[in-house]
Amino acid sequence: MARRSRTLSDLIVVGGGVLGVWHAYHALRKGKRVVMLERNPVPQGASVRNFGQVVPSGLPPGIWRERGKRALKHYGSPEISENTSIRQNGSVYLASDEDEWLLLQEMKLINDNDGYECHLLSDKEVFERWPQASRRYVRGGLFFPQEMSVEPTRLVRDMIGLMIAKYGLEYLPKVTALSCREQEHFAEVTGSNGATLLAEQVIVCSGHELRTLFAEELLKHDLVTARLQMIQTVPQPKDYQLKGNILTGLTIRRYEAFHACPSYQRVIDEMPDSYLRSQGVHILFKQAVDGSLILGDSHHYTRNATTETMSFEIDYALNQAMLEEAMRIMEIPKPQIASTWNGYYTQTTKEVVNTKISDRVRIVTGIGGKGMTTGISLAEENIQATFG
Repeated sequence: MARRSRTLSDLIVVGGGVLGVWHAYHALRKGKRVVMLERNPVPQGASVRNFGQVVPSGLPPGIWRERGKRALKHYGSPEISENTSIRQNGSVYLASDEDEWLLLQEMKLINDNDGYECHLLSDKEVFERWPQASRRYVRGGLFFPQEMSVEPTRLVRDMIGLMIAKYGLEYLPKVTALSCREQEHFAEVTGSNGATLLAEQVIVCSGHELRTLFAEELLKHDLVTARLQMIQTVPQPKDYQLKGNILTGLTIRRYEAFHACPSYQRVIDEMPDSYLRSQGVHILFKQAVDGSLILGDSHHYTRNATTETMSFEIDYALNQAMLEEAMRIMEIPKPQIASTWNGYYTQTTKEVVNTKISDRVRIVTGIGGKGMTTGISLAEENIQATFG
């Protein structure tokens, strides 16, 4: 017989990824009693399988850029910055040719008008800060000093530990939410451990798991699952320091922020076909705290209704192509691959699924690649709307 929780919580959060963590955090800071369910022993989805870059610069001016700016303030707060692996070391976009350099100059003007600090760098200034950069690749750069990087495998785990120790979060790992129903005076969640949990509100942040809870509802939202492939090298020599988030020419041609540049469409139309383009690759670099380099990534998309056809295999030829392109951009003394993995996230043409499907139940998913940069701010808005 199922066990029923004797205590009515204020909030049940389904999913321990970055969206779930930030919804729980903001509710706890309001003094609410929160229970979080996570189907794995520790979160293993997109929240820990990404670059860990907090880059509002990649978002166009508007609501998502503002959420990114607020996220930088949240991440910089003593409570979060002192208990996680967050580092404020900036982001730089490297142009490899005159077209990309023109887009960076146009982006500088857009950010000046938006009041978001950035600095154009000559090739000489790029080499002074990043001596590892290839003289044959770099035409110039655009640097955003306020931006941050995190260790994604640590961030959500660090925050869960903090919320348990400081705020009394009730964390239930290895428990899958099998059902969620609204009753007259509360919502009821049944877990795979046999427990029935009760709460005033439920927020479902289950990532790319679209078949367990509210599958029919989620099918209405034109969701697409993206598969990314990334690689990590062995640790580099101790004197090899790659500062900040490094984004490159393919990123300039891909990130949504650059769509507003007057020359963007012409540059895209004139972009030659290539293997990397066909695989949705844009090369990013981030040095982890152990000195290794995280490189990638590729993008392959599958509609929600056909996610069972998505490949979970590692494409080693793609890894080699990404590594060769990375070495064309940066000197890498030890290019040996130590690990490789796929990450999965959902996205939607509506930018996010952030829907109250009843008075007591909200679904939040489909945030795409914006979760690490904007999730903390979106969660703050939802908790404010829910609890005041």
